[in-house]
Amino acid sequence: ARRFSEKENRTREVTWKILIADFFQQYISPRDVIVDLGAGDGKFITNVEAKRRIAVDVSTHVLQLEQQGIEVLNIPATSLTQHLDTHLDVVVMSNFLEHLPRLGTRMIFLSFIRVFPIAGVLLLPLSSGPEPSPLPPCSSRTGSARAAILRVVLPCRVRSARPLPP
Repeated sequence: ARRFSEKENRTREVTWKILIADFFQQYISPRDVIVDLGAGDGKFITNVEAKRRIAVDVSTHVLQLEQQGIEVLNIPATSLTQHLDTHLDVVVMSNFLEHLPRLGTRMIFLSFIRVFPIAGVLLLPLSSGPEPSPLPPCSSRTGSARAAILRVVLPCRVRSARPLPP
């Protein structure tokens, strides 16, 4: 059984394209290496422009993204650092952290010390819900979608970032 209907998938595709064009791409340089943790069907990673785009997911359906020029790691996100051959500039986690136990979440955040050379950008698209959010909308064309954007500066400092210079 499929998680989304064809109509829902078309809507998701259009929504991600708008969110990336109107908001997220400003945080991703064409020279960047980006990884999408819990990439799922790749609606985010297939629509961004970057030097290297890497999708990480434990589900085997992520392998289909290779046909679209995406590098795929079919592994648990908690073992990411063992499989990388480069440092990362941007990490995106959309609807991902809620699937991990607390220890897994902690391991993911600690791994950023190893994957970001000195600084990096962490993109956390958030599902829109009925509760009010302190975050501004990502795009006026998509309603209430919101995101937390963090600029991670090592060692051990996190600063908010809106927007980063090109």
